[in-house]
Amino acid sequence: MLTIYIVWGTTYLAIRVVVDPDQGMAIPPFAMVFIRFAVAGLAMLALVALFARDALRSLTRAQILQQAGTAILAQANAVPQNVLSLLR
Repeated sequence: MLTIYIVWGTTYLAIRVVVDPDQGMAIPPFAMVFIRFAVAGLAMLALVALFARDALRSLTRAQILQQAGTAILAQANAVPQNVLSLLR
């Protein structure tokens, strides 16, 4: 439950900092999305490097490519469903 509070709290804090009507300036939405995903990716990479280094070294190139392909396929299959739900 604490994780949910932290994740959602930082999301709303980021939105408040980025879109601040008092200062009249904002970061473009796509730039902010890029920054947030890059920071999250680096944090996950650091956690893996600290806690799962042996598991990461045991993966073969074929296993990494297979997992990446599966992730791309899953995302590609999800996109049309989201678009169709908007048309209803």
